[in-house]
Amino acid sequence: MRACIAIPSLSTHGGAERVVCEQIQYLSSEGWGVTLLVADYDQAILDDYGVPHSVNIVVTSGGLIDDILTVRKILSEEDIDLFLTHTFTKRVYLATRPFGDDTPYIPHVHGTVLWFVDEPNRLPHANSRSYQELISSVPGHGEFYDELSPSFQDTLQSYVNEWLEKRALQSSSTVITGSHQVQRELENLYSVDALIARPGVSKAWISQYEETEYLSLTNHNYTILSVSRLDKRKRVSLLIKAVGSLRQDGYDVGLVVAGTGERREHLENLSEKLGIRDSVIFAGFVPENKLPSYYKSADVFACPGWMSYGITPLEAYAMRTPVGVSSDAFVNEVLTGKPGVEVVQPNIDEWVEMIPKLLKVDPTSIDPSIVPTWEQYGLELHKIINRLVVDKSR
Repeated sequence: MRACIAIPSLSTHGGAERVVCEQIQYLSSEGWGVTLLVADYDQAILDDYGVPHSVNIVVTSGGLIDDILTVRKILSEEDIDLFLTHTFTKRVYLATRPFGDDTPYIPHVHGTVLWFVDEPNRLPHANSRSYQELISSVPGHGEFYDELSPSFQDTLQSYVNEWLEKRALQSSSTVITGSHQVQRELENLYSVDALIARPGVSKAWISQYEETEYLSLTNHNYTILSVSRLDKRKRVSLLIKAVGSLRQDGYDVGLVVAGTGERREHLENLSEKLGIRDSVIFAGFVPENKLPSYYKSADVFACPGWMSYGITPLEAYAMRTPVGVSSDAFVNEVLTGKPGVEVVQPNIDEWVEMIPKLLKVDPTSIDPSIVPTWEQYGLELHKIINRLVVDKSR
């Protein structure tokens, strides 16, 4: 059996990139041949996430026509049994179904159009009641979207894009996503009934807790840790302001911000303006093998971002670290109600009130067995593929 996994880019560390690499590892371990179709990638990312060197990597330009032609070429030259797509679904649809090719493809949808900043492809949905209900139920859906004044051409293009998106999703063998929230959005926006397969951490990650070393991350009594890309969707600025308020209230807390991104200078300037620059450490990129020590050494892991799922809170929880997440980080579907977890609205007052509660949590009360694992994700993928692809080929 041979699969082609398609994603526009594998050049940064992130949740979607991790899912792709885990899919490659799983299929390879099951004896599948794997082709990775990508417009750009960083070999260091593949190495960090354990992608075997046996994977055949095909690089495309990222342009629509070239992507379609590349998929057609792969189909003609390789005996592809299955496509797994990540933000590449329209391309695979256009390269198969109009040509009478019924090669199965399974999109893993990490987030609908509602999860992108100022996304013009929202326009075709804007007047529907279900759209308004979805926007009002998720703070970030409104916070990170300003009403646009598109040209006629842009409006027309958005309608074409969303018509194609619906056709591509509905023509797939099935759709996978990681959260019930995105599942609801897919049903409301595209009339697609998606299956849930939760990304998580490996069993090896959980079992390494005892031998993971403690680090002295700051010289404060308490350390709060954030691990994310430094873009505005992650709301690190909210966290910095909350830390500033806590310090004014007499809490000796320091903040470690791990990650890279275009907002770093802005965040450094903000901490300077608040007078807490010496209490905020920008750690930059932290390698995969060092992250467990960072998580274990923190008193609280903070995830104030707007996220359709979120793997880092699960990694932290697996290291027995109390976790705070915003109500629109939908890993909360896994963590809500668990010991050592607080879920609050994404505003400073609630975060200032919540963090001291987490500082009092006894780490021994945390149960890492509730964290989804990549092994469980692989089993779900196995069931889906067997039912939709392998069984039908017999």
